[in-house]
Amino acid sequence: GYGTTIGNSLRRILLSSLEGFAITNIKIAGVDQEFSSIKGVLEDVPEIILNLKKVCFKRQIESFTTEKVIVTLTGKDVFKAGEINSFLSGFQVLNTEEVICHMEPNVKLVIEITIDKGRGYVPAEENKIPNA
Repeated sequence: GYGTTIGNSLRRILLSSLEGFAITNIKIAGVDQEFSSIKGVLEDVPEIILNLKKVCFKRQIESFTTEKVIVTLTGKDVFKAGEINSFLSGFQVLNTEEVICHMEPNVKLVIEITIDKGRGYVPAEENKIPNA
């Protein structure tokens, strides 16, 4: 009844005002557009993007508000979120067992990832990098 109505409103207000860190941009080497596939990788690019959106970060160094890393993987069967940790300096991946994609061991996967601070929902138009 009434308690549920007020509870949902409070939940929406609190969730929209919490700050956090997330992946805002990715660039995969050899991929020209979002709706393509990568040879030797089971998942297609939209599925990889959705899996990367699930990755949670914690800031390790207070002066960091953004970080850009290039993740290079070879000889792996499964790419898990925890493998991003070895490329990070100011952040830590919290859900290390999250599976990003499955791939053949001979595939070389190079992904450029940008981590930024944000609050609530940001439309894609506001998230674009100028001159990119």
